[in-house]
Amino acid sequence: MLKSMFIKFLNLSTIILVLLLGAGSFSSAYAQPDISVSPTSHNFGNVTEGNSSTPLTVTISNDGDGDLTITSLSITGTDLTEFSIDPDSDTCSGEIIAPAGDCTADITFDPATEGAKSANLSISSDDPNEDPLNISLTGTGEAVPPPGVTDISVSYNSHDFGDVNPGDSSTPFTIIISNNSTVNLTITSLSITGTDLTEFSIDPDSDTCSGEIIAPTGDCTADITFDPATEGAKSANLSISSDDPNEDPFDVSLLGTGVVPDISADPELLNFVDITVDTSSEPQEVLISNNGEGALEITDISITGLNKDEFSIYSSEECLGVTLLTGESCSVSVVFEPTSEGNKQAKLSIESDDPDENPLKLSLTGRGFVPCGNSPEIKTLSKSKGTYSDTVVIKGSGFCTDQGTVIFAKGTIGVEAEIDGDGWEDTKITVRVPWGCQVGKNKVKVITNYGTESATKPFKFLKPLLVITKLSLPSGSIASELEITGKNFGIQDENNSFVQFDKTKAEISEWKNDSIILTIPSIIKVTKKGKIVSISVNTIYGLSKSKKFKVLPVK
Repeated sequence: MLKSMFIKFLNLSTIILVLLLGAGSFSSAYAQPDISVSPTSHNFGNVTEGNSSTPLTVTISNDGDGDLTITSLSITGTDLTEFSIDPDSDTCSGEIIAPAGDCTADITFDPATEGAKSANLSISSDDPNEDPLNISLTGTGEAVPPPGVTDISVSYNSHDFGDVNPGDSSTPFTIIISNNSTVNLTITSLSITGTDLTEFSIDPDSDTCSGEIIAPTGDCTADITFDPATEGAKSANLSISSDDPNEDPFDVSLLGTGVVPDISADPELLNFVDITVDTSSEPQEVLISNNGEGALEITDISITGLNKDEFSIYSSEECLGVTLLTGESCSVSVVFEPTSEGNKQAKLSIESDDPDENPLKLSLTGRGFVPCGNSPEIKTLSKSKGTYSDTVVIKGSGFCTDQGTVIFAKGTIGVEAEIDGDGWEDTKITVRVPWGCQVGKNKVKVITNYGTESATKPFKFLKPLLVITKLSLPSGSIASELEITGKNFGIQDENNSFVQFDKTKAEISEWKNDSIILTIPSIIKVTKKGKIVSISVNTIYGLSKSKKFKVLPVK
């Protein structure tokens, strides 16, 4: 909706009028569907008039974050009567596809006459950008051969094998060769020809065609594979020699792309700071990812290098022997177990089929130490007041480097603070104010193996301001999922942390400081038009301001 406003600026001599125009839409903030389809076009090849092609299965997917409603599927275009949708296979028309969901339908080419034919599969939906979405359909109708003349028919004119790693073989593609005439058809041979003929192959054990005589209405099959030796796009032809007087040879176009994996690790260095001699550190995790276009196979994981005996693999089952597809990841955990004081180093070695980084080696460092024996002494706190998750620096001495505990306590209730990263040093500790502190003045205590010390001045804990900033949907049906974003939701407490729709509590599936995922309560009484409710979040520090939400009945 177009909106306008005049702003008047005044000085002694001039009046300026500024017209502000803008078009706003609230819908962009809400979840929306995003339709996608595979394939995006299809050529059915040559089909004898009066016959039907092999069915093409079309998959319709919802790549968005809102439900996708498929209104209908239909055939449109010049030759719409010569293509058809199998109604028994259609799982799409009139259906609602959830995010990441899909549906399918089978399409056939049914030429009534000879010649090139074209039409569209038209998909009507509530996608805001692609309605309708059209898939191009083409094919050629062949005349019924005269009596006594052989006529070859092949199930596909072309095939794209997609992406395959060099050195691997694709899933076999089965080609069907049929005899559409009233006399015998002799298949002389099948062969691969063209630019990249060495990177495609015919499985001789599957070939029931070469040198065979195919009776009228009979057929034979052969399996073709793509076996790329190098990276890049490849093309060739399956050449079918026969006694068909019009199509000898019959060529089927073969396409494929050789793709390679690309291994990466995050982080590339694991540093274990100040681990007591003859003890074991907490595990540190490294994320192994495949950033390439080909599948990545991880074959071995080991520790190598100068101090390899003082580091060990804690867990590797997610990665070892696993194949990672493009964009997939897995994790490996390592621990440091120093046997003497000093700095130590080694390598985490990951072997794979990455052509450029095999093995991938990550640095491992650590320091073994013998603990000090001094009692802690607190001199200053960087802040005298604050709230949940604020950073507080405690300065003093005798904290040692073997990490202890920091407690915020009021009366008999104390809560352990989170140490901020590598924030424990002999003279300085950096902590985050913990969830669960009592509002008001708290004692800050440092506890080590050698004593306990309290700061002379208290820390005043301020009540966190609990705020709902956004709902993932403006409305939703009962028993469906909803996400609430905001701040200071804190840590979920079994008795005090809940979300209520008016006064009805919702079932929580995930609770974070800045987001909550829940299920809309099914016991809410809703009319056909829905019901407006108030959503609020409750924690140990009280109730948030509410947000309005419309609960809809289940369709």
